[in-house]
Amino acid sequence: MEDIINKENIMEFTFPAVFEENKEKESYINVSFPDILEASTFGVGKEEAVYMAKKLLKTLAKDGELENVTPSELESVKEKFSSCDVELITVEVAITDDEKILKSAKKILKKHKKAFEVLGE
Repeated sequence: MEDIINKENIMEFTFPAVFEENKEKESYINVSFPDILEASTFGVGKEEAVYMAKKLLKTLAKDGELENVTPSELESVKEKFSSCDVELITVEVAITDDEKILKSAKKILKKHKKAFEVLGE
């Protein structure tokens, strides 16, 4: 059975990304998303760094890692990282029915895991 992708199944994610020249490797650019813990990548040159940032953001979105993350305002990130290049990265992700079911199951498992931790089981 083939999933039909329509506008209802498309989610858009936009987050500020920090691009910083790698001091140890010439022409390498490190990319991080300050709002997403441990989300970083790199590329050789700006074009590849942007591509890798989009790829990372899309992967995180498909894995449901961005559902409860609120992006910071671009200007506040620019102020905080004034010595770096900061720009918005936007990706669109098609969510299939199977992926929606999987995300729901993951949420339920997380809730139950927390409940078991509280109960000490």
